[in-house]
This record gives sequence, structure tokens and C-alpha cells, in this order.
Amino acid sequence: MHYARGRAFENRAVSMNLASCSEVRSDQSGVWAGIAEKSRRMGAHSPSSASDAMFVSSQTKIKTYLEAFAPPTKSNWISFLDRRSSIGFGNF
Repeated sequence: MHYARGRAFENRAVSMNLASCSEVRSDQSGVWAGIAEKSRRMGAHSPSSASDAMFVSSQTKIKTYLEAFAPPTKSNWISFLDRRSSIGFGNF
């Protein structure tokens, strides 16, 4: 799994190499440097510098964030009608 900025960096490097020498190559040292920088910012550590550590270390935070948007387990819906046309819905 690669994060958006890292993917963009790699795509730019491949495009530049294609344009300059017609080879499909990326800047691997730049990719690893980007992963290391993002890992430092996120406080994630991996002995192998794997980018997966960033996602694993943030798993609880992400889960808590997503649960804030979960719908209530019990909810009641009401539909407001005007001559058989729905003009609104409500949840309470």
C-alpha cells in the first residue's frame, strides 16, 4: 500500500525517466526517503522501514474516527409527503 504523495512522487520519477531515456524506472531512494519522512511524522517505526507500519500504527485512531460517523443502531425515520410526493426525510 502506498500513500498518495508517495505514489505521485513515483509517477513523476517514472515519467521523467521515460521522457529522458525511454526507460520505466523510478527513484527508489526517493521512494524510501519519502516513506521514512512520513513514518517520522506519524511516529511509526518499522525495523524494515515498511510503509505498512504507518497504517498499522494509526489503525486505532482511524477506527475511532470512522466510528464517529456510524449511524445509530436504533433510529426512526419519518417521511414528509405532499400529495404522494416525498418532500423530506427525518431521522430521530
